[in-house]
Amino acid sequence: MKKSLIAVAILAASTSAAMAEDSTNAMAGTYAELGFSLYKAENSGSSLEIPVLTATFGKNLNEYFAVEGFLGTGLSKDNVPGDAKYAINHLYGLDLKGTIKITEDLKGFAKVGYKWSQMEASNDKFSHDRYFGTLGLEHDFNSQVYGSVSYTTYESKYGVDENSLNVGVGYNF
Repeated sequence: MKKSLIAVAILAASTSAAMAEDSTNAMAGTYAELGFSLYKAENSGSSLEIPVLTATFGKNLNEYFAVEGFLGTGLSKDNVPGDAKYAINHLYGLDLKGTIKITEDLKGFAKVGYKWSQMEASNDKFSHDRYFGTLGLEHDFNSQVYGSVSYTTYESKYGVDENSLNVGVGYNF
């Protein structure tokens, strides 16, 4: 009986250790980033700027490529002179990110993706979906925490030019 209890205890301990190792490996290569963007849209001399808060979740596929999903919301509204008040109610999207190491702590990256969003103009809600491209830099503060700065340009539709300047702080799991 004593030997059975010892065997069960050893089995339980080794199973727990294996499960802990598996859960650690499951998170390897994943990261999350909290970002702030200043979204700009310009059309025929009119422009608007809306601050946006985003959360990005990514998984490194290898040393050079990652896939990301993100969601966000506008933080305020902006007026277009002679027009309506515009707001970004929510947005979400997916992208593929390519990264290249410049120095030990600095990386350059490019992203291509698609975003879906709901905007509002004087209580009239509408869908606002676009392809986009991003260029940026990431600086590793340590092995887990990094900062990023980037510029995004969106597919031009209806004569409207759209872009955003983005800053973020991320955590590697």
